[in-house]
Amino acid sequence: MKAAALALIACLLGTALASGPDTLWVRKLDLGSEEYGNGIASRGNAIAAVGYASRGDWLVVRLDQAGDTVWTRTYDAGGVGTNAVSACLDAQSNVLVAGYSTTLSKRAHAPGALRLPFGSRTQNPPSLLQVQQCALVAKYDSIGELKWLWTDTNHVAFGIAVDSTGNCYLSGAYTTETTCDFWLAKLDPSGDSVWTRTYNFAPQGLGYRLAIDAAGDLAASIYAGDSIFHCLTAKFTPDGDTLWTRLYIRGFDDAGGGVAVDPNGNIIVAGRTTEDTATHALVLKYDSSGTPLWQKVFAFSTDDELIGASCDSAGDIYVAGYTGASGGDRCLTMKLDSAGDALWTATYGGSGDYRAYDIGCDPAGDPIIVGYVTDTTTFDSDLLVAKYSALTGIAESQHASARSSVPRNIITAAPEFVLAVETSGRYDVKLCDLSGRTRQQLLRGYLSEGAHRLSVVGQPAGSYFVRVAAPDGGISCQRLVLVK
Repeated sequence: MKAAALALIACLLGTALASGPDTLWVRKLDLGSEEYGNGIASRGNAIAAVGYASRGDWLVVRLDQAGDTVWTRTYDAGGVGTNAVSACLDAQSNVLVAGYSTTLSKRAHAPGALRLPFGSRTQNPPSLLQVQQCALVAKYDSIGELKWLWTDTNHVAFGIAVDSTGNCYLSGAYTTETTCDFWLAKLDPSGDSVWTRTYNFAPQGLGYRLAIDAAGDLAASIYAGDSIFHCLTAKFTPDGDTLWTRLYIRGFDDAGGGVAVDPNGNIIVAGRTTEDTATHALVLKYDSSGTPLWQKVFAFSTDDELIGASCDSAGDIYVAGYTGASGGDRCLTMKLDSAGDALWTATYGGSGDYRAYDIGCDPAGDPIIVGYVTDTTTFDSDLLVAKYSALTGIAESQHASARSSVPRNIITAAPEFVLAVETSGRYDVKLCDLSGRTRQQLLRGYLSEGAHRLSVVGQPAGSYFVRVAAPDGGISCQRLVLVK
């Protein structure tokens, strides 16, 4: 019989609000400026994460399902900033990106400021400047070559979806000094405009995320209102005809951010609802005809918000956003069943601000979040992408100042792994199964700074966690898969 080998998978460390999932990997991207993640798409072996870099570029990152970067692209349309908000992947693994650029120009009196939702980072213009947005849509092939770029002045593009033949649909707003109307558009696979339409659903109506069902119908979450905003959900035909709209009003400021369609054609909307001084996470579900099926409000703090939504092939629901906590926000990820009951809830954060702005699922149904992390010392922000397991397992806790890690590699010579510690001191290292039960006490004693080999001889093939209690009290858990 061949000697056992260890396949080691890097694991995200986060603090769970309830029994949480296994975390498969985390990636942070630092290009030397301020990087933020707004949108994510997953299809086959491809992941596309999009966002913004503070030097004025939009940012597109292509990863594989193991979290390794395949390519990175930036684009600057000029003006005061270029922002990529959403992405989708077509059947050929082309990456389609929706966003907008912003320019400012002088004028004689103060214009009305367009209120942009969620991850949009354009600031309200100074009193003597006029703001103008231009919608941008780009298509990159699987190796990152730009195939085409489409623009439309006086529009912003927030949402994007692609049908089975490669046509893409956009949602956003038509914007002037006095107008902000919900807007939809359709482009063919070559980037030529098929149609564009505006809809006066509210004094201000901005379409955020966009989803498409098996029949090609479109579901949109719309930020609708004036001084007070509410959550509007709408469904359209592939030609842009309105099938139905549904307005949800609970608090004095409600908003729908993420939208997804499950295998049965039901529509899921994730957002927020505000009452008094508290903002809480909101999830809505409508059937394909627009009948409300349920509404769920989740209160973890006084500042909770959901911005992304996704569904797997079984109809389970994933939502992502952030929750406020002492010292900063934390990424918030939840899995709900088809009835809206929480199956698990997990957060991720450390010293600084951590936010998730979108979520998708890989082919196995494992959820992937995108957002950003901000360091409180340097105030530098990096784009964050992380993947959880869809199933619950051992609860993970925040890894504090001391650092220990199981490297992401494969050791074939012997059933052992390398534990690297950066601080000398007394450690407690256990091998646990996925339910959290101790299978083997690997070490209890002093470790000097550096790398140490630990043996798991006698353990059968399977998935485990290595639980490391550090000298400062911090605890980390990392995934270990033992195969023969």
